Amino acid sequence: MTDAAIVKLWAGMKEIGDGGLSAMIFFHDLPIYRLSPDAFEAENQRSIDQCIANSFGSWDVPQEHIDRSRRILTVSAIQRGGAWEFNEVVGFLRLHFVGSQIRGEYVGTDRKRIYRTRRKVFHFKTWKLAPEVEIADTNDDQSIYRSVTAYVDRCRRELPLRYFDDRWLREVGPFLNWKALRQAGR
Repeated sequence: MTDAAIVKLWAGMKEIGDGGLSAMIFFHDLPIYRLSPDAFEAENQRSIDQCIANSFGSWDVPQEHIDRSRRILTVSAIQRGGAWEFNEVVGFLRLHFVGSQIRGEYVGTDRKRIYRTRRKVFHFKTWKLAPEVEIADTNDDQSIYRSVTAYVDRCRRELPLRYFDDRWLREVGPFLNWKALRQAGR
């Protein structure tokens, strides 16, 4: 199915709303990264160390030259590839409510091997990355929040080599009025 067909189908589902299908209430696009921030930084350092080792080898070079080269290579790496946040994203998990369930559409890159690049095109991958989570009957804000985080944890197990950046969800989520958000689309 092409991306255009999926967009048309999704738009049709929104129009149907309560006329057969439950309305989908999208509430967060959770970024999925190639690497965690720590792994990204370690990869950068390995690259810089390797470049310095290749450049100077076993020569007796003053430490100030090596330090200057390290600073130049660090600035160059940032200019060439950018910082981790926003530049290492390889996909998104579009979280939404469907009736009494929480689901997440997965949108990602089409490459077989994902490496450091700034030329990414994102394509729809699947309607739900992991089996949906039912919202508990209690329907209070904290139980809905726990259901949302449980769904994200399920998705994390589906893509174990990727880093799900759920910082916003974990920091803000406990304070949201989830019940009102969920009922907004009804």
